[in-house]
Amino acid sequence: MDVHERFARGEMSAFEALFRAHQADVYRWCLRIVREHAAAEDLTMDTFQRAWRSHATLDPNGNFGGWLRRIATNLALDYLRATKRTVPLEFGGSVGVSGGGAGGPAQDAHGGGSDGVSAAHDAAARVASQAGLGVMRHLAPGAAEDPGVLRERREQIAAAFAELSPKLRVVATLALIEDQPYAEIADALGISEAAARVRAHRAMAFLREKLQHLRKS
Repeated sequence: MDVHERFARGEMSAFEALFRAHQADVYRWCLRIVREHAAAEDLTMDTFQRAWRSHATLDPNGNFGGWLRRIATNLALDYLRATKRTVPLEFGGSVGVSGGGAGGPAQDAHGGGSDGVSAAHDAAARVASQAGLGVMRHLAPGAAEDPGVLRERREQIAAAFAELSPKLRVVATLALIEDQPYAEIADALGISEAAARVRAHRAMAFLREKLQHLRKS
């Protein structure tokens, strides 16, 4: 009997083994969505607590990682619905995890420095480009443009993201900022890949409308 079968039967040792094997992946996924380290750690623990309570519903022959990701995504959506916050753009497309802690505290993406500025700029430029805004696309963080202007544009894009509904914001964040494949996003949300693409297009249309003034700036 493998570890997934033993988990489905309610064996705590199997749960502990699966927690050790998957907690970093769950933490990274939550962090990609909520983009705040403490919240991602809490959501990681909540995900495993819910998984344990639901162990009898697990198909031992299914994709355990995908099952966990769906639980984590639903919890992250609940978190976004309960909180109204701007979307940090500092993570670019790679969220790292170092050891220790419930979710393994992430490498600090907010700590300033050239790497943080570059990642923030890249994320904002990706959003602007994919939303068809045509701004920031060719600007490097060290370009001659006033850093204050670049910071203001990033803040405006982040504020526009915060106005998206949670279900659109999750898809937009994962697709536009984190550059995750639509198939993986769809699986995590329990929707079709086509539906995930529709949500992304709706989010881009909203962002384009909210940020159209950046075309002229």
